[in-house]
This record gives sequence, structure tokens and C-alpha cells, in this order.
Amino acid sequence: MQKLNSILKRNVFACYLSQAVLGTFFQLPIWIVYQSKFLNYSQIAFYSGLALVAEVIAQLPTGAFADIVGRKYALSLGNLFMALSMLLIAFYPHESIMTAYSILWGLGLAFCIGTSKAIIYETLNKYGQSQLYPKILSTSVIYFQLSAAISIVLGGYLYQYAPNLPYIASGLSSLVGVFTSFMFIEEYTAREHTRLHQFITTSARGFKEIFKNSYVTKLTVIYAVTLGIAQTSQQFFSQPYMLEIGMNDIARSWASMIIKISIAFLGAKLLTSSKIVDHKYFLVIIPLIMAITFIPAGTIGLPWAYLILIGIAFNSGNTDLFFSAEINKHLSSSVRSTAISIQRMFASAFGVIVQWLSIAVVARHSIGTYYAYLGIFVLILIIPLAISLSTHKHRYDQSVTITPWSNVEK
Repeated sequence: MQKLNSILKRNVFACYLSQAVLGTFFQLPIWIVYQSKFLNYSQIAFYSGLALVAEVIAQLPTGAFADIVGRKYALSLGNLFMALSMLLIAFYPHESIMTAYSILWGLGLAFCIGTSKAIIYETLNKYGQSQLYPKILSTSVIYFQLSAAISIVLGGYLYQYAPNLPYIASGLSSLVGVFTSFMFIEEYTAREHTRLHQFITTSARGFKEIFKNSYVTKLTVIYAVTLGIAQTSQQFFSQPYMLEIGMNDIARSWASMIIKISIAFLGAKLLTSSKIVDHKYFLVIIPLIMAITFIPAGTIGLPWAYLILIGIAFNSGNTDLFFSAEINKHLSSSVRSTAISIQRMFASAFGVIVQWLSIAVVARHSIGTYYAYLGIFVLILIIPLAISLSTHKHRYDQSVTITPWSNVEK
């Protein structure tokens, strides 16, 4: 029992630390302004899309790498790629390096996203403690968002001192993550050999896993589409939208910080509330908030536009939080990282489509108008699918259930 407690405590601490490191986005409030000095909007959209394409292509092999070689090694390698991308654009801000920058960033994301959470779930599930996962997951998101909030504010001030300092700070933070990743203790009962046919086999099994029945198929589709829109709307469109409604560098930094901290605690509270988690329409929450906040974005300005920004941040920060626990319940442990990587690959692919379609719309209208189009799309197509998913009887007939933290004995 002492061994179990030791492993759990160490991995939980490592998870919180890794999420805090991943959350350091010093460059977030200024990246559009910084890149606008040597790129136009179409070029920025293209290279941001290229990063997503790199992530899409890398999701499958990186997921298999994590399942075969080890998740902490994947996490460390991902941090290294992200550090290199940040330092590259910091010291060589020119269009000639943007392809390398985009590919390195996409590879880093593919290796890092969801990896520490997979280790935690495996540790808990192995010892029959999976009911603790929602609490640990929600707390890790709080650490991620707090780290993001603090770094975003500092990034705005660092930019005033030297334009490349936010990127340098993010690069150095990722270098820290290269080493902290090895704090995790992984306990595989059986490990695949690192051979090509095993990679192909693992990938095929992961692909089959996310379409193994009608419920998991629906879950994969709604998760991929919702995540693709949520992350793209925050990571790419939110900063241009803030510029569009007249916010300066410092205002964007503080607004992002306040919103992220508020959203982190709100999302965690919702996830650990039994009334919310047990409600049959639990999985409709994110698409519904998305539609409500996106549709009016093209017609309102400050101060009401802050409500739009809150909705955007909520969707981006909590889509994984709301879907992750449900997804993990239905995936086999032997290919969980591969399966989740494939789901995220679909999400990234959809995000690329959303991002590149914006070029034509923004050229004629505005970011706010494009948000409105996305909101209508969600209202007409995604919400009905989410309702169908939520009322699917398979969701309520599982051997492993999510137990809200309020119902777990301490």
C-alpha cells in the first residue's frame, strides 16, 4: 500500500508540474503582432495551419511511440520540439524559418497533448482507483490555466521590453519540461517491442478502438469536431478578434489572464459536481456554450464582447476536461495513447479546415463574422449529434463509472 501511495503521489505531482510547464504561453497575447512584422494575415493563417497539419500527421506515430517506447519519453521529446520552435522564431523572425517553426511546433504538440493524463489514468486504473481521475484531471487543468494566465500577463510586459522575449521565455519553459517529464513512474505489465510491424499493429488497433461500437464512434466524431473548433477559435482567432475590437497588448494580456483563471475554476467545479456529470445532457454543454457565444460575435463590441471571449476560453479550456474522462472509460489500456492520438488527429485535421477557410471569409468580412458562421454550424449540426450521444443508453451501462469527487471518501 505504501508503494501504491508513493507511485500515485509522485505521478500526480509530475502530472501537475507537466501541465504547468505546458501552460506557459508567454507569446500568446503578442504572437499575431509579432508575426505581423514579417508576415501578412494569409501567411500567418497558412503557417498556423501547417503546424496543425504537422500535428495531424504526427498524432498517429507519436501515440504509437508513447504506447511502445513510453509516455514520459514522448512527453520529454515533445517539450524539446516545442522549445526549439520557440527559440527559432525568437532569434530568427523571418518567413524563411516559418516552415521549420510550424513543423517543430506541431510535432511538439502531438507528443505532449494528453500524454501525462494518460499516465495518470493508467496508474489509477491499474490499482482500481479510477474514480479519482475526474478530481486529478480537473486540478491539472487548473494548474495549466493558472500557469497560462500568469505567463500571458508577463508576456505582454516582456514584449514591451523586447519583442522576442515572450518566445524566449516559452522556449526556456519547454526546456524545463524536457527534464521534468522523467519524474513519472510508468508501470507497464507488457510492453510492445519497438519494431515496425508492432507500430503498424498498434496503430491499426488504436484506429479500430475508436470505432468499435456506435457509441464510441459518435463520441469520436463529436469530440474531434468540437475540439477542432474550440482549440482553433482560441489559439488562432481570439487574439485577432481582440485586436479587431480595439484591445491593446496589455489589455489583451490582462483580459486573457482573468478569463483563464475564472474558466479553470468554473470548469473544474462543473466536472466535479454530481448534478452536472450525472445529467444525461452533460456532453452537450460545450457545443451549446459554443453556439451561444459564437453567433453574436460579429455584431457586438466592447464591453459585451468580453462575454464572447469568456465563451471562447471556456470551450477551449474545457473540451478535453469534459470529454476526457468519458473517452478514457471506453478505450483499452493497451492502445489508449494511440487511440486518443488518432482522435486528436481528426480534431487537428478539422481545425486545419476551419483555419484555412477563414482566409476567404476574413478577407471580405471579419473574425467576428467567421465566429458567427462557426456558431451556426455548431447549432445546426453538432448540437443535435451531441444530444443523440448524451441520450445513448450505452453511456449508462458501463462497468467503470465517473464518480464526482464530492462523492469519494477522503
